[in-house]
Amino acid sequence: MEFNFHPLLVHFPVAFFTLYGVLELLSFLKFFKNSYWFYIKAVLVTLGVISAGFAVIAGQLIEKNKDFESVQDLVELHSKINEIAIFVFFVIAVCYVVEWLRKDNVKFLPKALMDLGVKLKSFVLDTPLIYILSLVGLILITIGGALGGAIAYGKDIDPFVSFIYSLFFH
Repeated sequence: MEFNFHPLLVHFPVAFFTLYGVLELLSFLKFFKNSYWFYIKAVLVTLGVISAGFAVIAGQLIEKNKDFESVQDLVELHSKINEIAIFVFFVIAVCYVVEWLRKDNVKFLPKALMDLGVKLKSFVLDTPLIYILSLVGLILITIGGALGGAIAYGKDIDPFVSFIYSLFFH
């Protein structure tokens, strides 16, 4: 008997990304102006990306070992939306990591790579684009999660899953 780790592992990136996204979207509030919030958000989004990697691997393994022929289009859409979400959060995580390294004056990265990261960081973290990316990432993981729920439990498991499902499938 094989065990499907995907449903267990997928909750970690969802939690990390959701908490990160909410903190990022609220970061304009005075309470979130303290410097330690930068590190908290950096850790959350980075752990989200790392844990998402494990969830993706587990998802690919179960997809190979289980028959999803009847819901193949749904599985592919679920995978694609979550891949895009992970990419969005990966870009954000890279910006945070590079800025953290710069702040701590860590010099192990090649200068060209660090310069590229600093430019990316100034384009993303220092502009309203960070709010847009965070919101887009949250929307994507919400949609991807609902589609995952439809795969696991059926499209009529709850009204939200049914609504998301109906946006893509008729």
